[in-house]
Amino acid sequence: MRLVGCLTFGGPASPAPLATCQYREGVEMTLYQGRHRLDVYAIDSGRLVKTLVIDGSSHGSCPPATLVRKGTTSTSQNTPPGDAEYTAALDQLINGPAVG
Repeated sequence: MRLVGCLTFGGPASPAPLATCQYREGVEMTLYQGRHRLDVYAIDSGRLVKTLVIDGSSHGSCPPATLVRKGTTSTSQNTPPGDAEYTAALDQLINGPAVG
C-alpha cells in the first residue's frame, strides 16, 4: 500500500517555551514545541488510513528571522516536526496494530 501524509499545523504541545528569541528593533519571538495532526491516506483509494498526533522538534533553536505584524514587537511560533519526529510517528503506523 502506498501512503501519503497531510500535516495540519496545530498549537503548542506545552505552555513552557523552548526559547525566547531577540531580534533587531526590540522584536521578540517565543518558540514553543508544536503539536500537529498528520492524516495518512492510501494513495490508490484516497481513504483515510489513520490520523496521528505528531509533535514538533523539541530543540529550541531561534530562526535567523521572524515575521511580526505591523505595530507589534512580539510573536510566537510552534516548531514543525523534523525527520526524527516523522520517523517515530510513521513507525507507529507501520509497526503498530493492523488498521482495518
